[in-house]
Amino acid sequence: GEGGETETHGRSTSHAHGRRRAEGRQTTEQLMFQHCLQTLDSAKADLEAIHSIACRDTLNMLRCHINPILAPLDSFEYTLSPEDFARFQVEDPIFRRFISVAQTLVKHLRKALPSPTVREILLLFVDRVTKRVEQAVLSKRFSLHGALQLDSDVRQLGSFFASALEQSVRGRFARLNDIGTLLNLETVREFEDIFAGGAAAQLRLSPEEVQQVLSLRVDFAQADVAAAVKRVFGK
Repeated sequence: GEGGETETHGRSTSHAHGRRRAEGRQTTEQLMFQHCLQTLDSAKADLEAIHSIACRDTLNMLRCHINPILAPLDSFEYTLSPEDFARFQVEDPIFRRFISVAQTLVKHLRKALPSPTVREILLLFVDRVTKRVEQAVLSKRFSLHGALQLDSDVRQLGSFFASALEQSVRGRFARLNDIGTLLNLETVREFEDIFAGGAAAQLRLSPEEVQQVLSLRVDFAQADVAAAVKRVFGK
């Protein structure tokens, strides 16, 4: 009886050792597999970072084609008469040419680069152009017809980028669209009528920026603008 018990005990001990060894091997393999996944994640992050840098560098290389076309924006006057506005609707002074060159650049990018790379470059391009236009706009003065012209310009740009990216760019144009909305108001009173009661919170502009934008209109009195902004924002 004792021999049988010893043999059984030996077998069960041997099974236990074998099980522990298998579990140990399994744990080691799991750790190695997890480490492999972490390495892949790290490599992916590194590649994405390199890809983003390459996209920025590509856009910087294209600047020599883009910047000269937007340069006339710096000297363009938005204090337009109704006659000026009618003429510029036919002979677009800046943005039709910009879009024509940009379309050519996008075609070349599509031939040379994979779609995700072109998309990232275009998103960077949108951000750069909207900032550039906003910067120029905030240094101008506007008549009502000048504001209508700006609205037309921004719509053209938005339509071009939405088409090139095949997606909405509303969020990226939000600040420019808000600036256009404010500049296209008929009167300072209309600003209060539309944005009182908390509606101004939807704007992507701070109260100071709202006042700055409304003050660009040549026919809006600065004191009226300051008082209206104070009443709407309660500041």
